[in-house]
Formats: sequence, structure tokens, C-alpha cells
Amino acid sequence: MHRFTLAVLLSLNSPLLVSTEQYKVEGPLTGHFQQWLQKDGYTDDFVRADLMVTQGSYGGKTSDEQKVTKTPIIFIHGNSDAALRQFRASSDMVGWENTIDYFQKKGYSSAELYATSWGDTNPLHSASRKHDCATTQRLRRFLLAVQAYTGADKLSLITHSMGVTLGRKIIKGGKIQASDGSCDLGTPIRNVDVFVGLAGGNYGLCNCEGMGVAEPTCNKQDGLWPGDSCGMNYLAH
Repeated sequence: MHRFTLAVLLSLNSPLLVSTEQYKVEGPLTGHFQQWLQKDGYTDDFVRADLMVTQGSYGGKTSDEQKVTKTPIIFIHGNSDAALRQFRASSDMVGWENTIDYFQKKGYSSAELYATSWGDTNPLHSASRKHDCATTQRLRRFLLAVQAYTGADKLSLITHSMGVTLGRKIIKGGKIQASDGSCDLGTPIRNVDVFVGLAGGNYGLCNCEGMGVAEPTCNKQDGLWPGDSCGMNYLAH
């Protein structure tokens, strides 16, 4: 069994730091990976060309000859962000652009770095995001697709904000009774080598305390409700 390292970091140095540079990294998923996904029967929109065409996803080999020599890393972004930089009139969401650029400078290739966007980038919709079946099943399929495509015996995940709790759930697997129905993610994924969680609401969000289902993202079923005594629960852990 492979080592599993869980790193939960509460840091201001998140992947959302704004850069004044234009794109350092551009997607989407390579043509090679897209062809493999189609051939293997995946129907999910992992490319997300609706998000500025090139910025909704990243990763994949450029040809059959390209080798995967390092443990592939899957990046899961937070609420209202995207895989790569999204320019908006009122904000500059960097996604994983700076982080992927860092790994590339350390010798990683696109065959070893993967991201797909979930949700949309409208911050006005942030209170509606949940750990529902549609989102968790899609991200779980992406993880399994990367594993099968690369042929790697282990994977690593780097996650941020709501991506932390989504990432933990897709690894853990199991049944979900969610707002969009019930589903079973399957058995736990045991070949995750390193899991990095940046500023994740692992015990829920205290600003959801007492709200119940007032905001969808705070609901008790598949949201970030922290319990009835958030402050006490936080101190206990």
C-alpha cells in the first residue's frame, strides 16, 4: 500500500494570488488526452472550452511517445474559480496557473499535471455550490481517467478551498445522499500518495452555523454546515 500524506494548510499564499503577467500557462487538455477520453467512452466535458476556450482545463501528453516519469498531480480549484486564469471585469482569478508554472520549472510536463474546472466562475453563484452527486461523480471520473491514461501506480492531489472537501470526498468514496439525489462514488481510492489541502473547510464553515438550508452551500446534507456549536467544534479539533 502506498504512503498517503495529508497536508491541510491554512495559508494566505493560495493559488488565487493575482499576477500582473498574461497567461503563463494555457490549456485546454491536449488533443492526445481528448482523443483518449473519447475512445474510452468518457462523455464528461472535462475540457470546459466554455471558459475562455483555453483556460477551462489543463493536462495530457502531446504524443504517444511522451513518457510519464513523475507522479501525476491533479489540481482541484475552489468555489467560483477555474482551472486556469479567468479575466473578469471586476476580478482576476488565477486558478492554478502560477502553481502549474512552478511545477513546469521544476521539470514536470503537461503529461504529469492535470486540472478541470467545476462549476462556473460567477461569484454571485458561490452560495449555491454543494458537494452534490453531479460534481463529485464528475471529479471522481476525472481522477480515475487521469490514473488510467497515465498508467501511473499513484497520484497526488493539490486542492484549494471547496476543492479540498470535494477532493477528500472523491478519494474516500462511498454513498452520498445529496440535494440532486443519491449516488455511490465507489470504494476508497488507495493509491493517492500526497494530498495537499489549502484553506479547506474540513469541519464546515462557521458562517454557516445555524443557517441550516438558508443558503444551499451551507445545507446539512451536502453542504458546509459545521454543526450547532461551530466554535466549540473548532476548538475541540
